[in-house]
Amino acid sequence: MPTRQSPLTYRIAQKIFRVLFIAVLSHAGLGNANPLRLVTAEEPPTNHTHEGQLTGITVDIVRELLRRQGMDTPIEILPWARAFAIAQREPNVAIFTAARTPERKALGFSFVGPVTTRKHALFAHANDARYYR
Repeated sequence: MPTRQSPLTYRIAQKIFRVLFIAVLSHAGLGNANPLRLVTAEEPPTNHTHEGQLTGITVDIVRELLRRQGMDTPIEILPWARAFAIAQREPNVAIFTAARTPERKALGFSFVGPVTTRKHALFAHANDARYYR
């Protein structure tokens, strides 16, 4: 279950994300024949569709950064496997939101953020006979 960040932690993460993402956007627009392509997958609450519209905190941040750069780049929402495959094989593709893992770093992905953090927990009734670690 996602946990809420403190307002200060969230603001710091947002500032770091903005600075690094603007650098990515600036690089993508400097004489490259391939325009920037933004892909994401359904991952509530950070990015998801609601009543046919793409929404979520990460979507809001990305759109604001695009607006500030004067870019009108659409955001494509795709199944995760397809978005990840596109990000691996095509130039100038940014995929969000993705966890930073050693495997993804080894594939050559660069990361911006964190934008959000999550902690997961498992809850069970005290009388549950199963053993959980």
